[in-house]
Amino acid sequence: LVVHALKVAAPGALIVASASCQSSGPEKWESQLRAASKEAGRRFRQVGTVGLPPDFPTQLIHPQARYLKCHLLLVDG
Repeated sequence: LVVHALKVAAPGALIVASASCQSSGPEKWESQLRAASKEAGRRFRQVGTVGLPPDFPTQLIHPQARYLKCHLLLVDG
């Protein structure tokens, strides 16, 4: 879905790329975003990230518990 959004987004567009998946940690999601950029032939800059709110604490030794991953992407020209 991110690939398709990048292909049609105008330069300067903001894309909210979000995943709520416990089977992959934040590092895998960021890797998938980089792969989407490469596949779409478009670049973006990450201008913000959001995860779980403070009332959903997680342990650092269990990265899969941080299942909510949300990035605000600014599409380059």
